[in-house]
Amino acid sequence: MNKIVDFDGVPHERARLDRAAIESLIEADALHRLGNVEVIDGVLVRMPPSMRVHGEVMGQVFIALSVPLKERFRAGLDVAVFFGEGEMRSPDISIYPVDADDRYVKADDLKLAVEVSVSTLNQDLRTKALLFSRHGVPELWIIDVNNRQTHIHRSPTPDGYCAVEVIAWTGTIHPLCAPDVAVTLSKALDGIV
Repeated sequence: MNKIVDFDGVPHERARLDRAAIESLIEADALHRLGNVEVIDGVLVRMPPSMRVHGEVMGQVFIALSVPLKERFRAGLDVAVFFGEGEMRSPDISIYPVDADDRYVKADDLKLAVEVSVSTLNQDLRTKALLFSRHGVPELWIIDVNNRQTHIHRSPTPDGYCAVEVIAWTGTIHPLCAPDVAVTLSKALDGIV
């Protein structure tokens, strides 16, 4: 149900965006002009720009994943991903098949999503993890920059991920989509944070 919002004392019903409306805005280049945005429960939300540490960690982890996976998967930074009709989020790093739709990535295309958390750890562990799990994303890494550890979420269900493991940056992670690939975050991130 749409909420009523008040503008200058006049009540207005808030209209929610659906996927068709979001795609139209993207194709008209309207969203690009607004900067970094996501659509959360049908509502267009402007996202803040990445701070230095967040951006550097995201870049280094992207390289650590995209180079060994480049023959098998595509990797994207802040790629718009549709989670149903009225939800478009941009995971920090998305790993999806090379034959995924060229226009729009869907949640069920994702093989691995990565979120870098500097100041949003609780939100990422609760809200984002549940969203990704409900939409069947097989693996989610939440990189906890402040505590130098990664929360590995696997086995998605509608109620959340069944398997969650916390690994120190010195530990090695093998993505489910490419178990032969070994990622040790301390090799990529020491010196940045």
